[in-house]
Amino acid sequence: MENNKQMELEILIAIRNNQTIPADEFHTIFDDRWPDYRTSMVSLYNKGLLINSCHAIIPGLNIWELTGAGKLRISELLFERSNDLAKMLSEKIKIKKLLIFPVWSSLLGISNFVSHFPSRFKRQVH
Repeated sequence: MENNKQMELEILIAIRNNQTIPADEFHTIFDDRWPDYRTSMVSLYNKGLLINSCHAIIPGLNIWELTGAGKLRISELLFERSNDLAKMLSEKIKIKKLLIFPVWSSLLGISNFVSHFPSRFKRQVH
């Protein structure tokens, strides 16, 4: 998953999981990384994935809230991330099998040679 999509996912999940943080304090979640995330946040807002709305319990307090499209985008990004991880794991397993198989096959070959070698020189009794 590319870096921009990773940032999008982190922002959307942060909004979903932090419904009580005021919109003007939302940046504190990302600490010193906020300057990098700000452009992604603006992009998500422009795409209509999130809105700045009034808090239901505390009138006058604005919070960031996901739209239906924002919730769908989280699902899409998580699915994409899951596929990327599955591909990466399958590639690592293939590499591991390729690395392990030649070692075991060569060890088995040596083992077979050593075990059959003495039998070639046994005295045959007639």
